[in-house]
Amino acid sequence: MKPQTHILLLHATLCYFAITGTVCAELIVNGGFESPSVPGYLAYSAPSSFSGWTVLSGGVDIVANNFYSPASGIQSLDLNTIVSGSISQDVTTTPGQVYQLSFAFAANPLPDNPSWPAPAIKVMQAHWNTSLLGTFSQDSTGRTATDVGWILHIYTVVGTGTDTLSFASLTDGSAGPALDDVRLEPVPEPSTFVLAALGLFGLAGWRWQVGVRKRG
Repeated sequence: MKPQTHILLLHATLCYFAITGTVCAELIVNGGFESPSVPGYLAYSAPSSFSGWTVLSGGVDIVANNFYSPASGIQSLDLNTIVSGSISQDVTTTPGQVYQLSFAFAANPLPDNPSWPAPAIKVMQAHWNTSLLGTFSQDSTGRTATDVGWILHIYTVVGTGTDTLSFASLTDGSAGPALDDVRLEPVPEPSTFVLAALGLFGLAGWRWQVGVRKRG
């Protein structure tokens, strides 16, 4: 099978799952913090909400790419205003369904406000319901607005019907941990994936053989 066929087959497999909703159904609302659109940055203080998220404590900033580069899109979230903040989102899930949760984390690389100084190392926690997924830290030293140092974190979680995803800054000051590209997608049953992939491989092989016969 030619390399081009491999690429087309992979694309077809991804499209199959996107159409059937088996793996590509995105459950997080505004996971890239693209809404609302801001010209520079926009602060939200607790108690408040914006496009899918609730600000639980302190304050957060939606930050546009003219301040520093996001992990994806044109905006990201700083979990600090001049104090540490936390956010959450309630997600409707299928009880017992396994999901892949992913998000990008970095340290805000910009100089902080001298009136509210922040340490170089930014720290964040993530929770699925009451379970701590992890505590994340990154040093902003040497980072720039175009070299932010985003790191992708991936976890497996299980739905209960209604679940709460939350993120909290553990850093004081005006420049905190940065968050972007939050995604939650159902993981297909292995048998479903294998059967679909085999079917698509068979289809690709049949089409390749037809092409060979025509050329012959």
